[in-house]
Amino acid sequence: DGVLNKEIKSMLLVCLRAAQVRLRPAQVRQCVAQVMLRPAQFRKRK
Repeated sequence: DGVLNKEIKSMLLVCLRAAQVRLRPAQVRQCVAQVMLRPAQFRKRK
């Protein structure tokens, strides 16, 4: 699960970077929620 955690953290960083550019806090929370709810999908993509 160490690798999966790294993937989740990288996705969260993407969310946060997007937040600094254009997303509202509510959208950031939604992005984070999607990352946390769907770790299996991120694993399948790679």
